[in-house]
Amino acid sequence: MAAKYEIIEQDIKQKIVEGVFLPGDKIYSEADLRSKYEVSNTTVVKALNNLVSEGYLIRIQGKGTYVRRNMVKRKVLFSESFPSEKIKDKKIIENTETIIKYPLTNDALAKKLGDLTGKEPLIHITQIAYINGTPWKIQNRYLLNKYVTDEGIENIRQGGSVTKQLLQDTSDLHADISINVTNIEKDDEKLVLIQDYIKEHYKDIFKIAYFDIEKLTKNAENQIVEYTRSFIDPEYYHIDITT
Repeated sequence: MAAKYEIIEQDIKQKIVEGVFLPGDKIYSEADLRSKYEVSNTTVVKALNNLVSEGYLIRIQGKGTYVRRNMVKRKVLFSESFPSEKIKDKKIIENTETIIKYPLTNDALAKKLGDLTGKEPLIHITQIAYINGTPWKIQNRYLLNKYVTDEGIENIRQGGSVTKQLLQDTSDLHADISINVTNIEKDDEKLVLIQDYIKEHYKDIFKIAYFDIEKLTKNAENQIVEYTRSFIDPEYYHIDITT
């Protein structure tokens, strides 16, 4: 059973998520919370201080407790459009090329995937998505070899889903995502990740800005099972982020 201070925290978080309390709103006083939950002042203060530490609330001496206006833990809805609405009215022919390299070793990537020794063999899956013959997404996916069988690798090579292979060992996957915009410059290490074939489609690759998306996928036990680095042409990609 959850402790009383945890119940208070969860109830306040839920009211913030549901919009009962909006950023900048004043919430219950300490006296209100003591009466509402029939707890001591120590329990109330512990719950409120925890919510302040987590970025939900701010406390102003002599005035009360408020929902932070720039709330760190604000719920965010994230959606992507592939391809972008910019080309939705055009006739589109899509295809994907998949290149698999395994087993391979890379100390830095293995450690990023949770192998502290850096010695675990890896699988490197490169997927190039084309629209009307032009590559719009170069996706590099790295997995520890132990998470995918030889049969699974062959299924991926034939166009099967990488995610479905990972889900065979878990019922849940979640991800931490970082999105940036980057330019590819001469002698840039990122150039290795998008490969030379991209040059065939752009006269001056070094002046193109790409969405640079990094993702760490974790299983239900919070173990990292996949690291992904993607480069996407902004002409073919659209993001909506709503708080």
